[in-house]
Amino acid sequence: MAADPPVPDPAPQDGLADTRAEELYDLYLEAALAGEMREPRDFLARAGVGDGPGVDDLVARLRQIQQLVGARPRREASAGLPFDRLGEFRLLEALGSGAMGVVYLAEQTSLGRLVALKVIREELAGTLGAEQRFEREAKALARIQHPGVVRLFGFGTDAGARYLAMELVPGQSLAELMAERGPLPPVQVAQWGLELAGALARVHNADLLHRDVKPSNVRIHEEGYAVLVDFGLSRSRDVGTQERSGGFAGSLGYASPEQVRGNRELGPETDVYSLGATLYHALSGRPAFEAQGIEALLQAILREEPTPLGSIRPGIPKDLATIVHHAMSKDPERRYRSAYDMAADFEAVLALRPIRARPPAPLERAAKWARREPAAAAGLGIATVAILALLAMVALQKHFNRVEREADARAALEEARLAVIEYADDREAMRSLDFELRALAQAREYRFVTDEERSSFAAIVDQVEEARRRREGVAFLVGELLARAQRLDPGLEEEAGEVLQSLLLEKWQDAVATGDSVGQRLFEQELRRATADGRLDELPFPTATLVVSSPVPGARAWLFRLEELDEIRPDGERRQVCVPVGPTGLDLDQPDLPLGCRALRLSSAFDDQPWNFEATDLLLEVDGEPIDGGAFVAGSTEDTQLRVGDRIVSVDRRAVWDGLDAELAVDAASGSATVGIRRGGQTLELEVADLSKVELLEPDTWLTLRGGRALRWREGQRESVDVPPGLPWRTTANPQFASRACELELGVEVPGLRRGLYVVVVTAPGCRPLRAAVGQGDTEPRIEIELEPRPLEFAPPGFVHTAYRGSVLRESWPAEHETTAEQYLPFLEDVPVRAQIDAALAEGDVIRIPRSGGTGTIFWERDEGAGTVELPPDWTGDMPVIGISYDDATAYAAWRTEHGDGGTYFLGDQGRRAEVAVAFESRLYSWGSRFDPRFANTCFSRPRAGVEPVMSYPVDESPTGVYDLCGNAAEFIDDWFDAANGYRHAAGGAWGQAPAAINGVLGGYGHKPHRSTGETGLRLMWRPEEDR
Repeated sequence: MAADPPVPDPAPQDGLADTRAEELYDLYLEAALAGEMREPRDFLARAGVGDGPGVDDLVARLRQIQQLVGARPRREASAGLPFDRLGEFRLLEALGSGAMGVVYLAEQTSLGRLVALKVIREELAGTLGAEQRFEREAKALARIQHPGVVRLFGFGTDAGARYLAMELVPGQSLAELMAERGPLPPVQVAQWGLELAGALARVHNADLLHRDVKPSNVRIHEEGYAVLVDFGLSRSRDVGTQERSGGFAGSLGYASPEQVRGNRELGPETDVYSLGATLYHALSGRPAFEAQGIEALLQAILREEPTPLGSIRPGIPKDLATIVHHAMSKDPERRYRSAYDMAADFEAVLALRPIRARPPAPLERAAKWARREPAAAAGLGIATVAILALLAMVALQKHFNRVEREADARAALEEARLAVIEYADDREAMRSLDFELRALAQAREYRFVTDEERSSFAAIVDQVEEARRRREGVAFLVGELLARAQRLDPGLEEEAGEVLQSLLLEKWQDAVATGDSVGQRLFEQELRRATADGRLDELPFPTATLVVSSPVPGARAWLFRLEELDEIRPDGERRQVCVPVGPTGLDLDQPDLPLGCRALRLSSAFDDQPWNFEATDLLLEVDGEPIDGGAFVAGSTEDTQLRVGDRIVSVDRRAVWDGLDAELAVDAASGSATVGIRRGGQTLELEVADLSKVELLEPDTWLTLRGGRALRWREGQRESVDVPPGLPWRTTANPQFASRACELELGVEVPGLRRGLYVVVVTAPGCRPLRAAVGQGDTEPRIEIELEPRPLEFAPPGFVHTAYRGSVLRESWPAEHETTAEQYLPFLEDVPVRAQIDAALAEGDVIRIPRSGGTGTIFWERDEGAGTVELPPDWTGDMPVIGISYDDATAYAAWRTEHGDGGTYFLGDQGRRAEVAVAFESRLYSWGSRFDPRFANTCFSRPRAGVEPVMSYPVDESPTGVYDLCGNAAEFIDDWFDAANGYRHAAGGAWGQAPAAINGVLGGYGHKPHRSTGETGLRLMWRPEEDR
């Protein structure tokens, strides 16, 4: 809140220091924007400022605020968009407004990303203080890189308006969340406290103070983590230590006593206090201090103690309450000396370890009681209070003699042990509820649900939430009981440690069951810390030893582990990538490795012997250009000004991420457009009159057709090489960086594999690579697998050799991509198949030909006389066949078997599909557990939905090298979707589907065997004769 700066000693001062003037300017601006306008000299007099040097200048600046704010209407967020564009940012909609500015949702057109654009208020434009404050915020954010601090993307002036472009943090402010829900769960508040304290520690390390930590300046991301925003009041710590002028800047309800006084050096303890006050509000549901009027609130902050959290909400863990009250000590010397120390205590609470902060001692509690109850304290006298406190402490010590303390300690320990047993016993019930909830949630995506099912769903949601709250309470109770047992009897430390390990193991298993990789690592680290010698093989959770062998001469193998990319790199996408694993079973620390980048790799059916390339080679650049972002110009007319080899990276200043994205941008431009290109190391913009004359190619197709110069990554070495045309390149977004550091010695043990999913890549001369996924669960201490890469001619072209090792090893040969129109056409032109089609048409039915399921409209033109089928004009041979039925798919598989060179073609079932996609351990999609519509060809992948060529989405590639498992065409598999009603399963989502559940590897929907839609297609699998 903005207000006059009350001071305990309002003696007027002569003259005005610069820092004092800036503080008073900020405060007056806040008050004016809040509608609390005063005459400048009255305002300064109440702040204790008399006449002197600099005062007249400040009064003139304050009168400028009066004139500007009073003369112009205050623009609110709902008042519309004042600009179409500021710099490279296109305004989309207003998100909210504050004292200094209005925040808009905007698109950064050069990169195609959404940002939060903060624009200085129209009525403040041109005021020096407001613009300086805006600039301070930009400079502060530019100095900080931390996931808990909103990121700065840009700062500038356009059309007379100052703006800040910041990271868009979807979600709510903490203030909005508290208004909506009231007091928040303690465990969640503790986690946010850890994140925010860590963010403040980074701020302080940058020699800055935030000075305005409060609920409205904390954003809770929709994924659940906290982000600190609004650095408009931030100051250098060097400046903060000189502020003795009596000024105040900040929000009074969360300001520290020294901020309010204005005569105390400010340091990190000030932000620690404000964070404590913010979390106090979140835990209790009310501010720490409430009063009628500003003067009364001021006195409360300076002299009163906040009501103990435990008396407001008894369920709050004592250690958590201790952290908050410790942070809010009146005396900065008694608080945490750094935000880092505060974060360490939050981490201890979440890990159920003892915290460093301690509740106030008896004398300190007596002093705090005296501040809360001044009338009673005045009657007794503070000396009496101190004596009573000392007597109480002596009596307490007499009461707890040694025998009683040991008995109480033992009782606390046993209660903690029983609580852990209760926690473990509750897990199965919790898993059962979760399973039932997921089943009902999935049913709601696919079919009508009855009123009884709806009621059951709501009841189970309530049960699950209650069970989670109960389990959180049990975990906190165990931590408090163990801390109590050790305080009463330090000799129980070892036994208490064993109980703590048991609880941590339970928490780790919870994290595994829910796919919480962050939780897995956190509890694994705590278990290591709790284990006396810290050796991996003595940790209480299971590890395994892996042994890989191969009967093929010259075979080599490399090991990778699937990890979340955004946990490896702060700017990483929300998906999993293959991380190299060393011979000791631990992830290799290779910070310069571009994990998750786009790269080119060779098709699995490529014969590498005549060429200077190997199956594990990766290309990171083509003709000096990265693989990701834009497309190459393969041909154009002279009037376009574009040259063959130019790399188009933007259209009308909107970044394009591949060739089709560029084509869609061209369509939106209606011909003429501003095209951003890279040419010869330079970035240029050209006005192109007719983009329809430009032919574009992806980097993989460009290199296959034309060859070129490329940057090759081979076993840890980067080198520039010439690439001849004709090689079958594939774009991958999950490159497997095989090097000697992660190469396995065949037949030799790899110890210490923690739970998770691994990928073993095996190659041999003249053979197709074999990519095997290995699941490391809880039950097997030793995993032995023999992997045999097969010769290139062993399997048909276009099929990938994969394997999955769960309880047993099973190999599969799936098609690299969905069946294409080019592959399906010969089937339609086969004479017996044509006869079947004609017979069906004579009966008024349509079979085998792609068609609409609702109207029976045939998609592809058929020349009955010639017996040929032609694709529509906008259809290419590398697009998937769609509009077929399950019966058509099985007929095509049988036809391929009959006309093939051996082996059997078939539709895989759910088990095979899950193995190929490695859809285990909560991996619902080919890229991991979290859905993003741009990762696969789904309804909202692009501005306009449509069928696309196969392998257009490199993220939609499984770790085993299979593409398009979650989009483009819904693939019929040999399984029932609803056996009772006779519906076959079309799995893996489709170009016209939006729901995340449908677009999962095993998602999809059901169809009668003879029915089709404009989304249904197929993917073949193949098995050799020896497996029939």
